[in-house]
Amino acid sequence: MAEKSLNDIPRALREQFDRGMAAYNKQNLDYAITLFTDVLQKEPAFYDCREALRAAQFRKGGKGPGLFKKFLGQASPVLAKAQIALRTNPPEALHCAEEVLNEDPKNHAAHELLARAAMNIGLPRTAVLSLEIVFKANPGDRGVAIRLAQALVAAGQVARADKIYSDLLASNPADLEVARAYKDLGARRTIHEKGYAEFGSSDASYRNALKDKEEAVTLEQEQRTVKAEDVSQRLLDDHEERLAREPGNLKVLRNIADLHAQAGRLGHRVDQPPEGRTARQREVAALGKERRWHMAGVQPLELPRQRRREQTGGIDHRGGSQLRAVIRYQNHSA
Repeated sequence: MAEKSLNDIPRALREQFDRGMAAYNKQNLDYAITLFTDVLQKEPAFYDCREALRAAQFRKGGKGPGLFKKFLGQASPVLAKAQIALRTNPPEALHCAEEVLNEDPKNHAAHELLARAAMNIGLPRTAVLSLEIVFKANPGDRGVAIRLAQALVAAGQVARADKIYSDLLASNPADLEVARAYKDLGARRTIHEKGYAEFGSSDASYRNALKDKEEAVTLEQEQRTVKAEDVSQRLLDDHEERLAREPGNLKVLRNIADLHAQAGRLGHRVDQPPEGRTARQREVAALGKERRWHMAGVQPLELPRQRRREQTGGIDHRGGSQLRAVIRYQNHSA
């Protein structure tokens, strides 16, 4: 349940609230309190009405009840009923607490119970309204201060919560619970100030956290380009160093060629010393030449000697010391 404004409630309740405000302005406080209480019973999340009721209660209550009446208020059967309803029916607990406050607006037990009920149904501003009254009367009460700070954070009033936590730490630096809460509050504050809270949404991206969307696109493209160039150059340097150590590594040569092609350096040539070539590389070179012959319309009749020797287990059936290849040319133009 979220707190509601005047525009969020039904028309009939708005009219009743307006009548209550008219009665309040005419000092007809009893009638105003009755109207406000009835509206809140039907719409507990109507925060403006809650504030108006609290103002009417304090204006009517004056300096507050005597000691005996205060004791009776704390022992009120209505307050006991509110305590029972706190877990099972928080809106009913809110209504019961307000009935007690209508007679005793400074009843701390009723305010604290009302605050707990409000937090249970997601009404932090309502809780803050009552806890501020209790905290003002008892600024040294650690429990009340912590509950007020928690309600303030839930209501989005981070600066006020920060002040309360810092005061608590100043009075007791060894309080680990307060120190942890204060640290969490700092992290939450950073998230909201930097705009990172938007990342929780389904369409979140870092672009939404920046005020200038065009600037975000520009930064993205620049970072992407710089990153690609840096990575490619670093990989190229690594492969070239490895090629110097392993001159016969075809995979490294292939990777270097791919990186040059990606960078647009299509005319770049990667040379390898002939003495660094292995038998497999010579075979690949021969196959490449054979492939080029085929594309040019030239059909080789026999494979190079080295390839044949490897296929026959190293035995050269021709026995010649020179590589002999018979080439038959086919004239496709004829």
